[in-house]
Amino acid sequence: MWNERQIPDEPIDVLVPPQSRKKLNSKLADRKIPYVVAHGDLQTVIDNQNTNTNKNTSDTKAAYNLDWTSYHRLSNIYAFLTYLNTTYPRLVQLINIGSSYEKRPLYVIQISSSPSPGTRPAIWIDGEPNCFLGFHAREWISPAVATYIIQQLVEVPANAKLLSNVDWYIMPVVNPDGYEYSHTRDRLWRKTRSMTSNPACRGVDPNRNFGYKMNSDF
Repeated sequence: MWNERQIPDEPIDVLVPPQSRKKLNSKLADRKIPYVVAHGDLQTVIDNQNTNTNKNTSDTKAAYNLDWTSYHRLSNIYAFLTYLNTTYPRLVQLINIGSSYEKRPLYVIQISSSPSPGTRPAIWIDGEPNCFLGFHAREWISPAVATYIIQQLVEVPANAKLLSNVDWYIMPVVNPDGYEYSHTRDRLWRKTRSMTSNPACRGVDPNRNFGYKMNSDF
């Protein structure tokens, strides 16, 4: 199931492996259930989704190799953060908060116009589409949104008012191992790449690893 049915008789999207298609078609016909094939070959759709996904760009004419018309590899995202840190030292601080399971750095970018960053109320952005950015490996739109927010806050003067009384902390990619794996090996990979007690079941869902009401006053 690719979507959750909210009300009775609402259509749902189902992914069916090729070897099961005829059997499913027969069962749907027997029960007179209408259906539409949205994509006859999903793998082709995935392969054509983003022509730049399997390479790291190196256009030396650009200040950074990032745009918001295609999805980008982790190295380009990190190079963008490094560029901002170097170019806008009074506004941006790149903070390394640790390493992933596969030893990739975990970066948070602090954006503050205050002479004493860290002393004002803060806005934090990370994780997944609903409330975070970058937790789930296959959800490429999330890091793209995060980097767009960063670019708008740092490089667009008209947005300076958004920095007037708060500091921003943004972590574009919380799950760098899974993100890279979804670019190079398995486009639909969701989890981290850490080992578990079951060798056949690798990785965990990052946002399932917080305690109930963690750091909450509610």
